[in-house]
Amino acid sequence: MDIKELLKKNGPMLSSSIKKIMLDAGFSDEAARQKISRAGKQVKTLQGNFFPRRTSFLYLEVHENTTEFFENLVAALKETNSIHYGAIAALAARGGKTSLEKFKVLSGAPKMRRKQKNFDLLLRELIHSKLAFKKDEGGVEVIELNTSLSLPSEIFNNDKTEVLEVLEELIAAAMMDWLKKNGLGSYNKLKRTGEFNSYHWDITVPSYVFPFCIKKEQAKPGFIVVDILPQYDIQTAHIKYFIKKFESSRSQYKFGMFFPILIGNGFIPDAFNLGKKSGFLITTPGNLFGESVGVLLSDLKNTLENMSAAAMQKSEDEISKMIRSVAKLEGKSNNIRGQLFELVAGHIVSKAFGSFPDIGKKIQAPNGEKAEIDVFCIEGNKAIRIFECKGNNANQVIDLPTIEKWEKKINTIRNWLDDNDEYRSRKQYFEFWTTSSFKPEAITYLDKIKASVKKYTVDYKASNGVLAMAKNENLNSIHTLLLEHYGAD
Repeated sequence: MDIKELLKKNGPMLSSSIKKIMLDAGFSDEAARQKISRAGKQVKTLQGNFFPRRTSFLYLEVHENTTEFFENLVAALKETNSIHYGAIAALAARGGKTSLEKFKVLSGAPKMRRKQKNFDLLLRELIHSKLAFKKDEGGVEVIELNTSLSLPSEIFNNDKTEVLEVLEELIAAAMMDWLKKNGLGSYNKLKRTGEFNSYHWDITVPSYVFPFCIKKEQAKPGFIVVDILPQYDIQTAHIKYFIKKFESSRSQYKFGMFFPILIGNGFIPDAFNLGKKSGFLITTPGNLFGESVGVLLSDLKNTLENMSAAAMQKSEDEISKMIRSVAKLEGKSNNIRGQLFELVAGHIVSKAFGSFPDIGKKIQAPNGEKAEIDVFCIEGNKAIRIFECKGNNANQVIDLPTIEKWEKKINTIRNWLDDNDEYRSRKQYFEFWTTSSFKPEAITYLDKIKASVKKYTVDYKASNGVLAMAKNENLNSIHTLLLEHYGAD
């Protein structure tokens, strides 16, 4: 029996699978092992410690970087319950991409533990095998799955990464507030992303509450550790990484008692039951914080997925109510309210100019430069209006570098507009809206731009200008919202 021919017929395979075929054909165990070990130079072995001892992944040169190669490799990782598969499945649940820091949490790999694959090695092997890639996106290191991977549809989540990140931050803010208010953890040591037992978790906090700590004065504290999965329809494969971290940490009593919590927006019954059976707290925001929070997260998800439609279809009261609820959960951070300012601006624009706003429009100029337009508005047949939106609080003043960056963005957008037959003949208006104010040097530079441009118009509005726009359109709820939730801390 020729190993090369087996691989030609079946594609890349585990050596254990080849050995089984040979045993079924009448080879002895030793003969099969010897034949595999002497397969020849044409039979290649995947480098790295992906599989159990004495098991390897064999393939031919013709298989390299093919869909069949990655499909068979992922199937082999799943079959052997490899930590790599758990990491891939958890990444797939995030739409196939997440930040490096979040991937440390989702990988299920420790920072450093004896006899266990650490995170750095796991990541190197995933990248070396081209199962995943590391990229830089706007100064943030991102891990992304190879798009050639053929993954089961039930474990791949098509939700936008940006939407999941917003949902996660809101759940994290609510969770941290819950821990503080109930006195379950040491207030000043609560961490958004931290380590316990050498594993990475979304939230960690030492706890002096009984039974985690028997005597506060003598004993070291226990820990509460939390991971957050913001997606819905969470599968059993998506929580395997958490089970691994939990079981490994539970076996290490020297690290002290701990209370693990996995919180996700929605689990399929099998995943939820597996979590309960495993012995940790598995729950949803609705169950933990109340049904109204679950409804808010669902509404926020739908809004973020189609901001343009929400800006037109939601009433000003509905928009105001949602943002007030978000503000109540997220506290002082203003991060999510800041992102939702585009929705507020889009709603004002739709009333002021009677058009359907396109929010978060991604464009690419003829020279290859890309940009994202916060609010894009076509005013009938006469004008294009483009808005840059910064939903800052009053303490976050717009500086000169921000305006210089916007000026470059205007040039990219204008190149794109001028390359479009429908847009090039219309008047072009560019406005910078902020709910805070501008530094003097930023205003000086903005006025200089306004005076120098001839073929298009540039303008800007600080908080008072945005408030005036809302008032002029009789958007009283929006006006009140801007005063209440985009002011100083």
